[in-house]
Amino acid sequence: MSTVASSARITMAQWRTLIEAAGQAPSPDNNQPWAFRPRGDAVEVLHCRARAIGSDVDDLFSWLAVGAAIENLCLAATRLGLTGRVEYMKRPFTETPDGERIATVEFSTGGQPDALAEWIPQRVTNRRFYKRQPLGDADLAPMIASVDGRCVHLDWLTDLPQRKRLARVVAAVDRIRFEHQPFHEEFHSVLRHSPAEEERTRDGLEVRTLELPPFGATLMRWVAPWRRMQLLNRFGMSRVFAGTSAKQVVCCGAVGLVSTTDVSDRGFLEGGRAFQRIWLAATAAGLSFQPMGGIPLFFHKLSSQGSEAFLPEHGGVLESLLPEWRELFPAAAGRTGVMLFRIGRSGGPSARSIRKHVDDIIVKDVE
Repeated sequence: MSTVASSARITMAQWRTLIEAAGQAPSPDNNQPWAFRPRGDAVEVLHCRARAIGSDVDDLFSWLAVGAAIENLCLAATRLGLTGRVEYMKRPFTETPDGERIATVEFSTGGQPDALAEWIPQRVTNRRFYKRQPLGDADLAPMIASVDGRCVHLDWLTDLPQRKRLARVVAAVDRIRFEHQPFHEEFHSVLRHSPAEEERTRDGLEVRTLELPPFGATLMRWVAPWRRMQLLNRFGMSRVFAGTSAKQVVCCGAVGLVSTTDVSDRGFLEGGRAFQRIWLAATAAGLSFQPMGGIPLFFHKLSSQGSEAFLPEHGGVLESLLPEWRELFPAAAGRTGVMLFRIGRSGGPSARSIRKHVDDIIVKDVE
């Protein structure tokens, strides 16, 4: 470690503050695939592969989550008068009993507080339907300004006709999640059907966060066995479920696509850092926000693994939709989409996901 970094002299109380902020980052299905080991005035960022999403491709979802946690670390540090310098590790990652070491963040004194840091606790996913009124340039400017010129780019769809086109793509892709048994079982494995069940694991998605219609929670519990979902799919249930996602795209003020020119671990981690800044900027502006990451993930899987990676009927659907996807986001040509999201104005969410306690994600060396 450098003598500059060691001059920060971070106390354990400060480490707890920093790591608690890191743990408030978003993650796929609230899986929280991270742990943090303070060492001197640096912290090792660990990826807990046992908590990774099984349907992930090239660790895209994990790196978005870990990147967002790294960004929270660096933002929270500015409120303590510290600046973070991130060093990404290369494969093969160093394995530890608590996870694989993905990055190290070294802190030194100096720097100015970042205004986005105060919005870390307020950031939340909101799956309600938003007002359809398109957001203007002034509304989008804070999100655009938050992307600070790394390898990450941000593109928008604001007008309603374009969002309706995207809604049809989203509905067709989303159906795959309800028609393929591994995706179905993965989704139901992260559902928590009561606050008490959520409290036991402190991860996953409590059903109230899904903003389901009346009796929706009961239906979700009933269709958890795949044989029941299979039966209902014969009568179009997958179309009904996917139709909700399509309506969400229509009922919003804008849809954003985060993409990267760097298809690597580092590029995806940087994508996660940028995505977190975008979300925090939206929170600061009083806008509701919902990530819709399954769509770019499936297209990335199609690009990297081919249609053979899907069931034949699903691979064909994705291939047929790819040209329209590219037409909707022409500026993203040559990039890899890492996250789709919608923003707009609405009431607050019915509930928010809880996080693991800081003692569950901080690794303390015993010497």
